[in-house]
Amino acid sequence: MATLATDLPHLQPTAMEKFSVFLAQDEAQKRDCYRLRYHVFAKEMGAEVRGAEAGIDKDEFDDHCMHLVVRDNQLGEIIATTRL
Repeated sequence: MATLATDLPHLQPTAMEKFSVFLAQDEAQKRDCYRLRYHVFAKEMGAEVRGAEAGIDKDEFDDHCMHLVVRDNQLGEIIATTRL
């Protein structure tokens, strides 16, 4: 079973005109995913995210998951993410 994105060459970053889709490769990219998740769930939906440091939604499952990322190439921002 592949455990790293580098083991899955068909899931390497794919640049399209507007979006890139890839698996987070390092902790910085994962933290960007956690920040987006916090923004969506805590800020937009009003969910209480317990035990999370300010602005981060990370739980005990995140270290065991791969994180699929969609980046808007024009904005340079992550616009969607999900755990696999």
